[in-house]
Amino acid sequence: MIIVGVIIGLVYTLLVAAILALVFMPLALLAEWIFERLAPWSRLDETVPTFILAIGIILSLAIGMCAGIPTAMIDTVEWGEPECYVTHEIINLADNNEINGRIHGRYVRGYIGEETTYHYYYERSDGGMDLQKANAKNTIIYYTDDEPHADWYRKSRTYWWNTEYEYSCKIYIPEGTMTTEFTIDME
Repeated sequence: MIIVGVIIGLVYTLLVAAILALVFMPLALLAEWIFERLAPWSRLDETVPTFILAIGIILSLAIGMCAGIPTAMIDTVEWGEPECYVTHEIINLADNNEINGRIHGRYVRGYIGEETTYHYYYERSDGGMDLQKANAKNTIIYYTDDEPHADWYRKSRTYWWNTEYEYSCKIYIPEGTMTTEFTIDME
């Protein structure tokens, strides 16, 4: 993992070096111009702008590597155990293929995606009905002899000041309510 961090650090380094070069080189040229005006009898050594630029590159290497290693270490932080944080008693359930996307900009660019989702209604504590959507990639369906319900799980991991959550759903439906159809359309 540290090797990945060093590689990420080197990418940061190139970016930071470019920015620092843009900052330090004009400062070095400004320093040379000021010294020529204030002290015309002493010629500023020609290596000073190069020296200031070298300091900027060394600083960018240090900053880039120090920033890259912690970034790579984020992936090593373990996820906690999933815990059920809400349960909904399901009134009805349907699956759906959603097509979504966005096209924007002067030059036509964007994306179009498709995802399968499960939609269900559940009764709220105040007596109202609410619609809930669960992404099929993070949902598992089980048969049950109990009332149909959906359990929502959340697991987390914390690194530095950031807490990241990952959600999943388990939907329990009565035995035999899922239909199995096999068709091949040769059109």
